[in-house]
Amino acid sequence: MRNIQNEYPDTPLSIFLWGGAERLHKDKQILKTLTTNPVFAYTTHTGSLARTDAWTRAVSQSRELIRISFEEKWDEGQFRDAVRMLDGLAPVQPQYRIFLSNLERQMSDEQKAIWVPKAKKFEIFGSYSQTELGNGSNVRGLETTAIFDRSTDEFVTNSPTLSSTTYWIGATGVEIYELGPKVFQGMVGVDNEALQFRDVRIPRSQMLARNAQVLRDGTY
Repeated sequence: MRNIQNEYPDTPLSIFLWGGAERLHKDKQILKTLTTNPVFAYTTHTGSLARTDAWTRAVSQSRELIRISFEEKWDEGQFRDAVRMLDGLAPVQPQYRIFLSNLERQMSDEQKAIWVPKAKKFEIFGSYSQTELGNGSNVRGLETTAIFDRSTDEFVTNSPTLSSTTYWIGATGVEIYELGPKVFQGMVGVDNEALQFRDVRIPRSQMLARNAQVLRDGTY
């Protein structure tokens, strides 16, 4: 937790900077909750810790944030604000910033009804896997393959080359390689990895279907 006071006056400037009096009041309550919780006690800055210690702290804080969010009935905005108050990036952060936001933007209404509530309740966790070693974020150049198997109604996903290995995965994968902290020590508490797919089967029903679909017969 950043070494900051948990009480400060409601000035016109603070109200403006926090986006209004209502949000300021909510965030002051969040700040007070965190600064009085020993899990978030400020001892050593996360960036100064050894990798294992930093990751252990970040995971403990993430678990506690989830617990508090259910107990206090935080909305998504309050949860994001709480994460921003920590002294380093938490491994739970991609859940809202990347995973959940993509589910909401890219899934069909039917899919969202199934998966979005699970993600919001942290019943499922996700990461974002796109940046390939040989192609960066050049989507047209990506080498990862997903071949549709009509007999099982699944996509068979593979990383056919070394350059198709995806990097900076902020959660979990299939065949995983630890990368260490991203951006020097700036993301030391986040479990960043590289991953490769080896004949991973994904049901067609789990393809994000808001903007594109593959039918049962394989028609795109």
